[in-house]
Amino acid sequence: MRGLEFHSTGDLSSFEGEQKQLIKNVSKLFYMRDNYQIDKMTFCLICTDDSNDGVVILKETISEVQQILGYVYSSPHPTFLDSFIKYESATFYHVIPKMVSYFLVTQDFNVSNKGRSLKKILRNERGEVDGYSIDINENISMSAIDGCRVYPTPPHIILNISQDIAFDLNQFVEVYPIFKFLFQKRKLDNSRVENKIFNALKWYNRSNSMLNDSNETILKLAVAFETLLDLPNEPKLKDRFKDAVKVLVGPVNNLESWITQFYEARSEIVHSGTTSKYRMNFEKGNIYHSLSAYGNVIFRVCLFAIIAGAEMANRSNLSTLFKTNRQRFAEICKLLSKKDQSYKEIFTQVNREIFNLDNYKFVYEENLDFRIMIGAVKSYSKILLEIDVIKTNEIEILLTDFQNINGSGKDFENLDKLKEINEYIKHHIIELENGEGYWQAFKSLVDTVWHYTFRNYFYLKNKK
Repeated sequence: MRGLEFHSTGDLSSFEGEQKQLIKNVSKLFYMRDNYQIDKMTFCLICTDDSNDGVVILKETISEVQQILGYVYSSPHPTFLDSFIKYESATFYHVIPKMVSYFLVTQDFNVSNKGRSLKKILRNERGEVDGYSIDINENISMSAIDGCRVYPTPPHIILNISQDIAFDLNQFVEVYPIFKFLFQKRKLDNSRVENKIFNALKWYNRSNSMLNDSNETILKLAVAFETLLDLPNEPKLKDRFKDAVKVLVGPVNNLESWITQFYEARSEIVHSGTTSKYRMNFEKGNIYHSLSAYGNVIFRVCLFAIIAGAEMANRSNLSTLFKTNRQRFAEICKLLSKKDQSYKEIFTQVNREIFNLDNYKFVYEENLDFRIMIGAVKSYSKILLEIDVIKTNEIEILLTDFQNINGSGKDFENLDKLKEINEYIKHHIIELENGEGYWQAFKSLVDTVWHYTFRNYFYLKNKK
């Protein structure tokens, strides 16, 4: 899920040595209540460096997996509309083996120790011991050592006897195949849609917490709707909310009445701190399900419609169609100038733009900027020189000379060198390519730029 591989602590056959022992030690920390230790848990073992970017991305990915699980297991009952499992049952513990303060895992004041004493545990000069730093759902942190007990929060969670996450998720995707892309590793071209969906899921799941009262449930569900529907903070928010829900859900009896009552309850909570109108009021004072129970079902319908729309837009390549080649050249220059990403990540994005350039180069387009096109080739060739994938002296000389030429891109010298590079790569692509695809993409970029500029080249040559 989301690029992470999950296992059961009941089957450690894929692990050995220190990793296997670490998993066993961490598993022993978790108890349901009293002396009841949990036998099996789902885990993901991740080896990462200490870079801040890697840790941030990891935490975001774990949070996304949590939101998916929370959403899948909170499916409303078809009759009573209450959630199958509350959000707390999708709790994640991010455990990091490290030295922790002895004083964070012991307590001397106002307590009686009924278990083993920790006073004999060896400490270093800073008062630290081997243990674990544990982040719980991004917002709670604690420390533990072997022998400690970690209990669920809140303590009245009940384990789901029939739960098998692999089976349950596969079954969910079979019923709703359109959700499959959410299970996959994040794609850069879908990042905005995915961010919106996962932010909305986070608030939807929070509305499903067993710690909420009716006011909190309505308020958090309203935030989930506003995030999902991308509603602006403006005076006509209610009307925008009503229009968006009606378009996504379609004609349904009493839907408009629910929208009105739900939004009024939300506004009353925001301005007064509470509401007494948290149940749906039908004609003649007929009170039925809660507003939030209906909201859970409606949210899921809206989410399905948005994902379906995004999937259709993706299949139709709408994001690609609404971009000119001039914009693609500018995007390539921008991407190649980035310093906060690895070369592999940069080339992945750049090569996608180059593919689209080649695909749409025969579409008529006015006012193409020669400077940007030549600049894109120079930027790409500069990176090739930097990462040392040059295989022949000839191409190294050509690219270096190309870098040193000034001009607007319409001048003969730049175009003449571009022609030389294009002809050389065409005849030597096999010996240049190293399996990474850098030279194939560069060949396509040079060929596309030459397609746009060769007429100007021959005009200047004849004039010269």
